[in-house]
Amino acid sequence: MKKFMAAVGLMCCVSLSYADESIYRGMGNAKGEFPGLKQLQAQGLIGKKPEVSRYDYNDVYKVKKPFQFLGQKVVLVSDEYMSKYVGCCVSEGWGAVFAKTGDIKPLQQYAKKHQCNLGEIDQDTEDYYNFRFKSLPRAQYYELSCRERDLNTEE
Repeated sequence: MKKFMAAVGLMCCVSLSYADESIYRGMGNAKGEFPGLKQLQAQGLIGKKPEVSRYDYNDVYKVKKPFQFLGQKVVLVSDEYMSKYVGCCVSEGWGAVFAKTGDIKPLQQYAKKHQCNLGEIDQDTEDYYNFRFKSLPRAQYYELSCRERDLNTEE
């Protein structure tokens, strides 16, 4: 019985560690990954608290100083998580909004590799968790979404 309980305990630990990796896939300290939220905060790229909005389960941060990822300018970063239930439909994970400044292909490859969704944003009609894109300079904007709901989408 003790061996069985130990095996069950080990399986729980393994599945929990896997869950964290799947929620924040593509984000971390490894080369080629998008920096984690704590790392972005430590570097002063985003604030300790979401200054754009706390909307449903999403914290949205505006990037405070120049930051590029895969050749694109990062404008906003979001974190979707559930610390307490406030209503339907949390889809844990993260996202970022980019102003296109170069070839988008590396970002498309990144999205495919990490099972994320990459889509162009219509600056005139869309907002991002109550952030109005019309307030940004004219550019071509893309959202990279690496949330649970994006796991089975195809580019």
